[in-house]
Amino acid sequence: MTSSAAWFLMVQMLTTTLKWGFLFALCYPLGCVAFVTSNVVNNHMTAREAEALMGKLNRGMTPAQVEAIMERPFEFRVQYASNYGVEHFSHNWNVNEHRVEVIFANGQASEWHRFSPDASPTQRFFGWVFFWWLMAID
Repeated sequence: MTSSAAWFLMVQMLTTTLKWGFLFALCYPLGCVAFVTSNVVNNHMTAREAEALMGKLNRGMTPAQVEAIMERPFEFRVQYASNYGVEHFSHNWNVNEHRVEVIFANGQASEWHRFSPDASPTQRFFGWVFFWWLMAID
């Protein structure tokens, strides 16, 4: 093999590597943005019903009034430790995979929260593909 042929092959390999590197450098950030954006939009769209129901809640409502707003009985109850004579418990509902929790103090609604659903296996996979470098290093 002559030196010019070897030089040509080396330049060809370098340009091919640069092309793939440029393609990767372009597509990887775009994939990250698309992944995060699609998750945010999906979370926002599926949370609309839960947010609308939570907007109807007021402090001091009884569990029966809250169940009337949610249009069904609670799915599970969490009993918290009472302190200073105040009994704390919560009723929880799943609304489009979002958990809505209403906390009661002495039988009256005091606060409410919405929790996003857990990540699906597909979301966990693509999260690892795009954000593997953010994982904790042991």
